[in-house]
Amino acid sequence: MLSTVHLSGATRYHAKLATTLDDAGYDLEVWSQGINRPGFLPKTIKVFLIGMPGKIERMIYLPRALNRALFGGHDLIIVVPPETVPLGLVAKLFGKKILWDVEENAVETILISDWIPERFRSIISKTYHCFEKLGTIFFDGITYAEDSYASRFEKAKLKQVIHNFPFNPNGNKRTWRRIAEARWKQSGPRLIYVGVITSHHGIDETILAIKLLEDRLPDIQFDVLGDIQCSKHKRRLKQLIGELKKPARVTLHGRIQFTKLQGYFKKAQIALFPLYDEPNFACSEGTKLFEYGLSGLPMVVGDLPIWRSMLDKADAGETAIPADPESWADSIYRLWSRGPDELQAAGKRLNDLIYERNAFWENEAIKLLRICNDILH
Repeated sequence: MLSTVHLSGATRYHAKLATTLDDAGYDLEVWSQGINRPGFLPKTIKVFLIGMPGKIERMIYLPRALNRALFGGHDLIIVVPPETVPLGLVAKLFGKKILWDVEENAVETILISDWIPERFRSIISKTYHCFEKLGTIFFDGITYAEDSYASRFEKAKLKQVIHNFPFNPNGNKRTWRRIAEARWKQSGPRLIYVGVITSHHGIDETILAIKLLEDRLPDIQFDVLGDIQCSKHKRRLKQLIGELKKPARVTLHGRIQFTKLQGYFKKAQIALFPLYDEPNFACSEGTKLFEYGLSGLPMVVGDLPIWRSMLDKADAGETAIPADPESWADSIYRLWSRGPDELQAAGKRLNDLIYERNAFWENEAIKLLRICNDILH
């Protein structure tokens, strides 16, 4: 498995793909960024860490990764992020079998990437799109995380949607029962966001919404869990937090490994999904929505059909206009005003819905193993 982008302990890359393949008996070697090996990975997995290079500096590892793909003696090469797709194409020319796992709509992601100078984004996106088309034709198989990505890979030899669903925590045991009582004894609302943070993920607008709510909801708190990818944006967020009457009500926790997320979910009361209405977001159902729902958290989400679907079915939240602080403030206040008993019941309905849908990684893992077996045999 080749990546120079994923950080050590990445949920889909390490905890789901790598662990699933190891459990099935594959002799696995995994490349990623990082200094320390993920503690949850089985010791049978070979881990190669490239440290923590910058976004440009990490490119120097690509030739080394390509050399390993060509001469490492592996039966199957799995490429994931955009910059390893060209490596997969070269390896394919040398007769290697290649599986490409597509986590995002990278063509669109590049166009809004904070770290790429704006004048270069279009040409980089178009160049990558060419590699994507070649990979679709020549790779032995493609897995993708969203149903909406399927049309991009119509010419693929083998393709399979493998949703990025959460793990089933305790078989059929509903986790909300264990945490709901303590959750609703707290003052609040205590808001939470988990995920990557760029200027297009709506955290700026959420903080502005909290500023509008400070007097109406004096106990409001906001926990932000995720990697802030641009230092300039991080300074902007800290500036916005500093402008609050009580800056301590917003905490930037940084990246939290998935094994520790439950501790934060237990303390939270309302989950947020404030992403912008951008093409690469609007085609995604959002893994975090399932994780929030599994933890029994009512939500406020952007008012797009693909995001509000679960909320509408379970009557378990409110919607807001993306990137509109006043709309977010109103929706958060409206949801909190339902009261603890109704919010607890809403969380239960969401939890029930996810179990009814059986939206868990364990089912997706079967599909991953099937496509790997088909490619190798």
